[in-house]
Amino acid sequence: KKAELRVSSKPRPPAAANCVPTFKTCKPHLNSCCHYCASCKCRIFQLICQCLMLNPKC
Repeated sequence: KKAELRVSSKPRPPAAANCVPTFKTCKPHLNSCCHYCASCKCRIFQLICQCLMLNPKC
């Protein structure tokens, strides 16, 4: 069976003026990533944080 592509009817929210590009350093307490599917992921005691695409289907 072939999977059909689903088209989201929800409009994408606009990026903030001071947003952070994907794979760049971000602050975890702010929703600061430019891409609406990216989120700020931290590691090493919350010291190194980057905007990452965590949902490949988004």
